[in-house]
Parts: sequence; C-alpha cells; structure tokens
Amino acid sequence: MNWDGNFLIGFIYLTILVVVCLRILYETRSSNKTLAYLLFCIFVPLIGIIFYLVFGINYWRKKLYDKKMSADEKILEQLRTDIILYTEESVQHRIW
Repeated sequence: MNWDGNFLIGFIYLTILVVVCLRILYETRSSNKTLAYLLFCIFVPLIGIIFYLVFGINYWRKKLYDKKMSADEKILEQLRTDIILYTEESVQHRIW
C-alpha cells in the first residue's frame, strides 16, 4: 500500500472515531458508561466502535420516541384546528 492510501484510511478512521465519540458524549447519560465507551472506542479501535454501535445505542427507545413524536404531532394539529374553530365561533357569537 502506498503512502496516500494509508493517509486516506487513517483519515476515514479518525473521522468515524470522532463522530462516534461525539455521539457517545451527547447521548449517553451515565458518566461511567460514557467514560467506558470512550476508552473502549479509543483503545480498542475497530472493535470498540462496532461494540458501541451494536450494544450502546438503544434502538428500541429511539423507535418508541419516534412513535410518540408522530402521535404528538397529530394531537397538536388537531388542537390547532380546534383553536381556530373555537375562535371563529366565539367571534361570531360576540357580533350581534
């Protein structure tokens, strides 16, 4: 392998490592788990990143929050239409 290929692979790895470490810092709530995941990703390069992506991210919770957000958006839209209707009705009743 030539020098340019090694540089490119190193740059890609470093970029992925930084992105994963930022995600760990942003999403992991427990400081002990955050430190453990960070050290594992940094000192055990490829296995640590794969381990975090497989076991560290709670995909079930994410899916549950997505469902909750879509339900909340439907309720919010219904509330907006109700407010508009109630406002129009109250304005019509005030005009004699």
